[in-house]
Amino acid sequence: MEGLLSCYPEMAKSLDVQRISWTRPRQVLVDLIGPGSQSVPVLILADDAPDGLETGSFRGRRYVNGKDVILLSLSVRYGIDDPHP
Repeated sequence: MEGLLSCYPEMAKSLDVQRISWTRPRQVLVDLIGPGSQSVPVLILADDAPDGLETGSFRGRRYVNGKDVILLSLSVRYGIDDPHP
């Protein structure tokens, strides 16, 4: 993810990137997307993000888990290059 952010600085400026501890529990994620969704990386979608990008939701907050799905979501949302196969 760090490489992607450095390759697309304009996109990175529009994202609120938070780096969190590797150890569990990851309380910030528990609070945002529930205790069953502590895997990283995770992309929490803005309210105006297109429908269908999410891999899950918690209390109305949509999110995307997994590097490959996050890359695809960012490609759709920001028009960046598609991820390599």
